Amino acid sequence: MGRVLVVVGSVIILAVAGGSLVEEVTAQGNPPLGSTVVSVGPGISPGLDGGRVKAIALAYLDAQTPELAAPALHQPPVVLSESVTTAIAATGLDPGIPKADAAADPGQIVWVVRVSGDLLNLGDLPWSSSGAPDPSGTIVIDDASGTILGVFPHDPPGIDASLAPS
Repeated sequence: MGRVLVVVGSVIILAVAGGSLVEEVTAQGNPPLGSTVVSVGPGISPGLDGGRVKAIALAYLDAQTPELAAPALHQPPVVLSESVTTAIAATGLDPGIPKADAAADPGQIVWVVRVSGDLLNLGDLPWSSSGAPDPSGTIVIDDASGTILGVFPHDPPGIDASLAPS
């Protein structure tokens, strides 16, 4: 059964999937920025905490701002959700995550972070290569090192990219 960590300020509330409160823990180190729901896969014990993962994702997105074609239209990035799971299970969370890369180390613990913001994907990463920018997407982060493995830009749900003006 999966667990859900709800981060509110510097307090992490650990709940089982049924919603009953199991444990309340004060966050260690830097308190998380804002409140984000963190889903933890069954049997997973992450090394990083949700606040650190959120900071890694936001720093990546902020670093792209100087590269924007229209900086005046820039929207501040937002972390929508964080899930920590195995590499092979991550492929079910975003269709862009390459199954071959995940299968190379299927038990590797990764964070799948859904974000909105300017995803330019300017550089090649181990699990992805440069691609077209989009206003939302997924960032995959290695739990052991905090390294970004892949960035997968895609249109927000419900938006058909083929209908967008070119």
